[in-house]
Amino acid sequence: PPPKSWTSFEFLNKFTQEEILPIISSNDPIVKLFLLKLGAVTTVEQTHSDTLKAMDYLVLLGFITVERKSEILEL
Repeated sequence: PPPKSWTSFEFLNKFTQEEILPIISSNDPIVKLFLLKLGAVTTVEQTHSDTLKAMDYLVLLGFITVERKSEILEL
């Protein structure tokens, strides 16, 4: 099957409030860039390299777990 995609709004809603609030409050420039890009695109693609890199970075910083990354991306 083709990779899934979501609108930016749908994608943001995949995060819990407890996950998203620290992310949007982050001063990390890479997190800020991710959020800026998220606001500029119409769709988020499940397997796009930017999506995967951003999600890996959120795991690295401890904002989400590897398990949550898989749940959010439906991998």
